[in-house]
Amino acid sequence: MQRVLVVGVVIAGLVTPAVADSPEPAPTPAAPAAPPVDYFHQGGGTAINVRRPRSRTRNQKALIYGLAGGAAVFALGGVYFHYDSKRIADDLSADTAQNQRWSPALADKYDRGQLDGKLAIASYVVSAGLIAATIVVVLKTDPGTAVETIEARRAPIARIVPGGAVVGARWSW
Repeated sequence: MQRVLVVGVVIAGLVTPAVADSPEPAPTPAAPAAPPVDYFHQGGGTAINVRRPRSRTRNQKALIYGLAGGAAVFALGGVYFHYDSKRIADDLSADTAQNQRWSPALADKYDRGQLDGKLAIASYVVSAGLIAATIVVVLKTDPGTAVETIEARRAPIARIVPGGAVVGARWSW
């Protein structure tokens, strides 16, 4: 049994290529070293970066408010037609005997309730479309932020005072 293992290892050693036969991989470029972080601001921190949100233009604001207002108007119209349809359905509920034909007035009332229900659904759909359009416009017209760099002015102070001296520094932005 050991002979079979030894023969198998020898054959495997002869068949597999040597490591030196394979080409050398190209050296990977070294990543640039990150600058050291000055946690306690002991370096020459003379610049301050201020992020300020930009404002949308007047036309963009008008478009956003117009779409949102239109969505609200159509939603309120949908609520009106919804409750009108429900009131008519409650009036025509089966509280009376149903073995007789409706009068033309009741048939007209039924038709109006059906129309009001369809108008409510249509108003809700238009309102949802306007809400989606408002969200898209808000996202597409995002002006982002402006970064302003303010350079600090510093001046060392050394003064002679009675009985000694004062040394300090003054910063202004």
